[in-house]
Amino acid sequence: MTQLKPRLDNLLLFLANLLISIGTLIWIASMLIKRPTDLVKIEAIVAYLGFAIIVIIPLILSSCYLYVDLTKKVIIDEKNKALIIKKSGKDTIITRHDILDSCIIRTKKYGFSRSSFPLYRYVILVLSERRRIFITNLLCEPEYIMNVLNLKNNVVETTIPFLDWKYGNGILTTKEFESKIIEYETLFQDHTDKTLNNIVLQKETYADYAREAAKRILKKREMNTTANSKLPGL
Repeated sequence: MTQLKPRLDNLLLFLANLLISIGTLIWIASMLIKRPTDLVKIEAIVAYLGFAIIVIIPLILSSCYLYVDLTKKVIIDEKNKALIIKKSGKDTIITRHDILDSCIIRTKKYGFSRSSFPLYRYVILVLSERRRIFITNLLCEPEYIMNVLNLKNNVVETTIPFLDWKYGNGILTTKEFESKIIEYETLFQDHTDKTLNNIVLQKETYADYAREAAKRILKKREMNTTANSKLPGL
């Protein structure tokens, strides 16, 4: 097993971007304090806002990347094709079967974002209950994680590679999945057994919760038939 440790070159670059961004924001604040009249000059306001935006983006990126990777330990188990995440005193073992969705987030190949934020990229793993695991290139290249877990290199290119906390929102939690089953049980209640059996068999046409609803209705009908057959006089 191998524990991933922060790569020194990326760690220094992240910290440098962080310090430069903070320093620039402090300079902008000090200039506004010394020259309050600039606040009524359109050209000065535009210039200050431009500087602020330029430094705020790497400030957010560096802070988030450092936080998500320095607050946990990632251990690679190449023999068993698994990750072990140690955080807050808890160990989470992740294999390919635990992952419901995954992708690599990086900047677009061409244009402003590639030249401005080439350093920032990460992999996101979505687990059950929409739990998300972020591993940035502070620890390793995202492709390495995908290869260890035998995952397809699904890549999403974006202008600014912020940590995407909305990725995987389409995956239902256990509670949401159960709610969908109940909803479809109501919709399918009047279907014949033949129709319900066809729904169960059509994996590519019907969602898992719809098929589970059909299974439950069939099971309830079977149980009712069995119970009725045992009644006296039947």
